[in-house]
Amino acid sequence: MPDAVMSGGARVVSSATLAHIGDGIRQVALPLLVVSMTRHPIAVSGLTAVSFLPWVLLGLPIGAYVDQGRPLAVAVGANLGRAVLLGLLAVTLLVGFRSIALVYDDPDGAPHLFTGDSLFPGGVGNTQGDAERFTSLINDVETKLFNELPDETWVYPGHGSDTTLGAERPHLAEWRERGW
Repeated sequence: MPDAVMSGGARVVSSATLAHIGDGIRQVALPLLVVSMTRHPIAVSGLTAVSFLPWVLLGLPIGAYVDQGRPLAVAVGANLGRAVLLGLLAVTLLVGFRSIALVYDDPDGAPHLFTGDSLFPGGVGNTQGDAERFTSLINDVETKLFNELPDETWVYPGHGSDTTLGAERPHLAEWRERGW
């Protein structure tokens, strides 16, 4: 409907409705994506908790800031930022970078590492025989995961069986030697 026909209230209601539909899709789609990739309830609950952190931590200060300034400009900026981040995510998926490791450091137990397609029992993810990509991946896994986290860290790959870093650590040299 053209802006001249819609009243100010109708524009607010329609934009709020679209925003709520988008948020609802995100709230349903992300956990379903995690379930389809990992089959781990801890991963789903971790994602749900992490996805609400921005609202919990930033909602009140940002609301106060918006109330003092130009709310329309802030809303447009926030939506443009979300669009850019979503676009960057789409680009990373298209160029083949599909794995983001997520660590939950359990205060009452061992850390939990959700590795996507970067680390599995018995080796790192498939780099389609590309030696440069394999070297980059194995270096990242070794320096960012094995060198930083303890042996009792539980590893939940994107698919397949769970393992621990301690069970996989002795095989790093073997993985490098075989090249996959």
